[in-house]
Amino acid sequence: MSRIRHVLTHCSRRYWAELATFFVVVLSVSIILGTGLIKLDLGNPEDLRNLILSLAALGALPLAVWRSRSGQRQADATRDQADATGEQARNAVLARLNDQFSNAATMLGHDAVAVRRIGIQSLQNLALDHPEVYYVRVLRTLCDYAREPFPGEKVTILGGSPRLRSDIQGAVQAIGNIWNDENAKHIGRTAAKELTYVPNLIGADLSYARFWSLNLSYAHFGDAICIGAVFGKVNFTKVNLAGANLTDADFTGESIDDRESKEKCLGLTQQQVDLACADPNTPPTFAGIIDPTTKKEITWQGRPCPPIDDEA
Repeated sequence: MSRIRHVLTHCSRRYWAELATFFVVVLSVSIILGTGLIKLDLGNPEDLRNLILSLAALGALPLAVWRSRSGQRQADATRDQADATGEQARNAVLARLNDQFSNAATMLGHDAVAVRRIGIQSLQNLALDHPEVYYVRVLRTLCDYAREPFPGEKVTILGGSPRLRSDIQGAVQAIGNIWNDENAKHIGRTAAKELTYVPNLIGADLSYARFWSLNLSYAHFGDAICIGAVFGKVNFTKVNLAGANLTDADFTGESIDDRESKEKCLGLTQQQVDLACADPNTPPTFAGIIDPTTKKEITWQGRPCPPIDDEA
C-alpha cells in the first residue's frame, strides 16, 4: 500500500490526465464501432483511409504518454541531483567550519599567549558570521576559558600597573562583542523571547581587567573576582553580581586612560550592587551612576567579602 501511495505521489497530474484520455478515446471508439453508431464501408477508400488514420492516432497516444512520463522522470532526476549536490555543498561547508571551530578551540591550549588570542579571535568571527550554528557553542567555549584559563600567572604588569592577562581579557571582550550582536542575540532567544543561554562567568578571576563598550547583560558574575577591574560603557542590565568581589573596581570608566570615550556603565541597580562584596578599605567606585529603577545615585553599602580560606 505504501508503494502505491509513493507512486501516486510522484506521478505528475499531466501523466495521469494523458493516460486517462487515451483509455477514454479507446473506449469511445470501441463503443462506437461495436454499436454501429458510425457505419464504415471498408470497400470505400475514403472510409478506409479515415479508419487507418484514426487507428494510427490511437497507437501514437501511448507513445506520447510514455514520452511525457519519461520527460517527467528526467526532470525529477535532475532536480534530485541538484538537491543532492546542494546538500553535499552545505555539508562540505559545515565540515570546514567545524574544523575551523576545532582548530580555534585547540589553540586555546597553546603555550604562546599570542596563539591563544588568535584562537579567541577566530572563535568570535565564527559566532558572528554563523550565529545559527556557533553562537551558543562559542559563548560556552569562551566562558569556560574565562573561568578556567591556560595555567600560569593571570595578572601581568603593563606600564607599571597590574593588568589581567591579555588572553583572558580577550576571551571576556569577545563574549561581550558576540553578545552585543543583534542578529546573534535573536538566534539565542526562543519563540517566547526568553534567553536560551547567558554568559556564565561564575567564579572567574577577572582582577585588573579593562573592559569597554561591551554588552554583558544577563551575565552571571556570581563569586567572580573583579579586584581592581575597570568597566567603561559596559551594559550590566540584569547581571547577577551575587558574591562578586568588587574590591577597588571602577564602574565609571574614568580609569580607562587608553580610551577616548570614558563613559559610565549602564543598567546597574542598587539591588545588584548590594549583592556584591568588597574590601571596606578599597570599595568600588560608582560615582555619578544612576539606578534606572529608583533614579537615585548608586552608593556602596560596605558589605565586606568573607575571609579567603588559605587552605582552599
